[in-house]
Amino acid sequence: MKLLKHFLLVLLVLYPAGNAASGQLDINKLIADNPEYRLESYKFDPVLPLIARVQKAPPCVSEFLRKLDGKEAPYSAYVPSKGEMKVIDGCIEGLPGHYKDVLKERLLGIYFIKDFSSSGLTNFVAGPEKKIYTYMVFNPEVLKQDISQWLTWKEQTCFINNNAAKSPAANNAADYTVKINCGNAISAFTGIFMHESTHSMDYIEGLTPWVDGHSKEFRDTGITETDFTRGTWADYSRPAGKYDYPFRGRVTFYGFNGGPKINISDAPKVYKQLSKTPFISIYGSMEWADDIAEAATFYHITAVLKQPYIIEVYKKNKLVYSYEPAKSSLVSARYPVIEKLWK
Repeated sequence: MKLLKHFLLVLLVLYPAGNAASGQLDINKLIADNPEYRLESYKFDPVLPLIARVQKAPPCVSEFLRKLDGKEAPYSAYVPSKGEMKVIDGCIEGLPGHYKDVLKERLLGIYFIKDFSSSGLTNFVAGPEKKIYTYMVFNPEVLKQDISQWLTWKEQTCFINNNAAKSPAANNAADYTVKINCGNAISAFTGIFMHESTHSMDYIEGLTPWVDGHSKEFRDTGITETDFTRGTWADYSRPAGKYDYPFRGRVTFYGFNGGPKINISDAPKVYKQLSKTPFISIYGSMEWADDIAEAATFYHITAVLKQPYIIEVYKKNKLVYSYEPAKSSLVSARYPVIEKLWK
């Protein structure tokens, strides 16, 4: 998850005269007023191996995350065990070579925060000569689950489950279950680390026109499309007309943006609509930054690691719908752009 989605609320409070969504916010003032956006706030040594970037978050980042999530008590750091550090190191080594080369030069830190509100987050930091650096934040729970457990939990946050108070249609929601089957051979961290690493690459290399409004203003490239977004996206969060499926506007995750907004009994309809688009997941259909992060992640899981990726919807424990997005011709037609990241 890159930053913009729920940070906009914080910005509108701190900078009421600006319009963060339209890019009118004074980016220089944002950087000057917020130390987490300034390179000098970090102890950065590009000589250190990436595994050595797993460290305690600077106080400015911890405080920023506390405000971001509206917490009263400060967040506390999580120190991975030796076994968990081996998992993290394996995921780092499993990155494409180009990722590792770029991140070695620009990744400031990998931070684990107890009880963080989502699975992961990547933010940019302003460097000299318009250079962008990044850091990543993770909920340590992703170190304790396999890939299918985590993806299933994440997917279920999109749906209203057995909550008749929100909608009469939810009365039968308890009959339905959504599962994501990617096997159990790899850790949840494999997926979320690939996702956040791709956000970092996007911030730094411009895989999409911009990752969020703040980095757009900082880089100021004027680019409106890339090889990945061309023909699929009309704008940051607006797909080309034929791919803007009816349920897409109600897709939310982790309870952000007033969600969930979709009854789980509608899950078969949601995934049938998704199957007619080039998006590899409903999470990726929200906007182009998450689209490329999800596309790269599931390419890594399926094409590189040779694991399955099956969306399954059950009603009373009976499979009523399944879909394998990585085998869709619309999805695989975009693979040549993704494959370049592995070269």
